[in-house]
Amino acid sequence: MSNTTTLTIASTKINQDAEGRFCLNDCHRAAGGENGKRPSLWLTNKQTKELVREIAENSQSKNSCFGDFQPVSTVTGGNAPGTYVCKELVYAYAMWISPSFNLTVIRAFDDLVQGKMSRTKNMDTTLPLRRARLAFSAALRFNKQMGMEVGQARLKALATAKAQTGIDVAKAYGWEAVSQPAPVQARTLNATEIGQHFGTNARGANLLLKSSGYQTDSRDAKGRIVWTPTEKGRAYARLEDQTKAHAEGTVQQWRWYPSVLDALEGEGGVA
Repeated sequence: MSNTTTLTIASTKINQDAEGRFCLNDCHRAAGGENGKRPSLWLTNKQTKELVREIAENSQSKNSCFGDFQPVSTVTGGNAPGTYVCKELVYAYAMWISPSFNLTVIRAFDDLVQGKMSRTKNMDTTLPLRRARLAFSAALRFNKQMGMEVGQARLKALATAKAQTGIDVAKAYGWEAVSQPAPVQARTLNATEIGQHFGTNARGANLLLKSSGYQTDSRDAKGRIVWTPTEKGRAYARLEDQTKAHAEGTVQQWRWYPSVLDALEGEGGVA
């Protein structure tokens, strides 16, 4: 029985991203790197697009255990750029290349599964690892729903899982490259600072953002107003950690990019 826990095809290591997808560019190299078999060409096929759409619409996909799953993800920077896809798409791509390569891929996945089974049988931490992975999955889903950038959402989910279980999920599962959040090119503003720009206070700024369609308001369990960016406003806002006043720890707060000032002025603003 094989002891591998990393997918290897034709002696080529196939990298995975933090959500378990496999690098299609590595698969292309494993197949010989023929120019006419590039992943970009395959992804433009009508049949491929239909398969991607079918997997995406199936929220209960076998590979969706890592949160808000998408079958295809393209990474353009960092240490491991490329196109990452779910297992089903790796099989489909391999068949498109050739039946013989498809068989090689099937056997490689068999070796991977056998290796993971062997590893699991010899690990006393199987249940804790599963709990840590589920904690990561839940935190990642929540962070994305809150509008965090992908890199920031993953890093905070890893930190949450470690705080809850004591396990470093990325290290335990061999995720070699977890995307770092992109550097912020501009500082952000709170409602008070936006209000100062328009000669009003924080309340006036929040009402302006609401009337212009950039945010909505609701009430929390204690009856306090909670402001949340609309779909229109998300392009100008980011959820950030803020240090609590007069207390330890942090809270999350929506803040606005300076570009929202120009957007508001273009819609009339306030005097």
